[in-house]
Amino acid sequence: MPEEKGVVAKAKAEKREYVSSAAGYRITCPEGWARHEGDIRPIDVIFFCRTDPGVNMSVTWAAAGGQKELTEAAVKEMKDMFRQSYPGYSVTAEEWRELDGAKAYCLSARHKEMGVELQNKQVMLIKGDRFYTITYTSTPALFMKHLGEFELAVGSFRTTGERTPAVLQSPQIKKNY
Repeated sequence: MPEEKGVVAKAKAEKREYVSSAAGYRITCPEGWARHEGDIRPIDVIFFCRTDPGVNMSVTWAAAGGQKELTEAAVKEMKDMFRQSYPGYSVTAEEWRELDGAKAYCLSARHKEMGVELQNKQVMLIKGDRFYTITYTSTPALFMKHLGEFELAVGSFRTTGERTPAVLQSPQIKKNY
């Protein structure tokens, strides 16, 4: 196996790389952020910014329900669900991109939660038999400050191909996409 160099080797040495055997992925925690995992379903792991409380990023996953990739129809349904679920929900940016060899949808939006205005960016993709969502959340005032750290974490996201019974027992996205 070739020796790993650069950012990946540094992250592993600092124990910032998070590997989820149950969900079959790995991602690098931003430098200086805290990590919490395992007991906040449906969140698999959440990274908290130590310097700006309330700023976080998380990874959730579900069985893809037979879907091979995200579609325009699936994205429309998700945005409609978000609009119904979050007061004042408004999309600020959206785009398609590739992540880990899969078609990924990026959605940025603002909404209120318990009276507090929040801004987030989500990257959603289907890879293999899993649907992943990587979410960055902050106040609008801090959004740009930590967006680069989120993008670096997203760029480090890779599926591992591992399968465990937990994947088969996860919630499923709708099959009518």
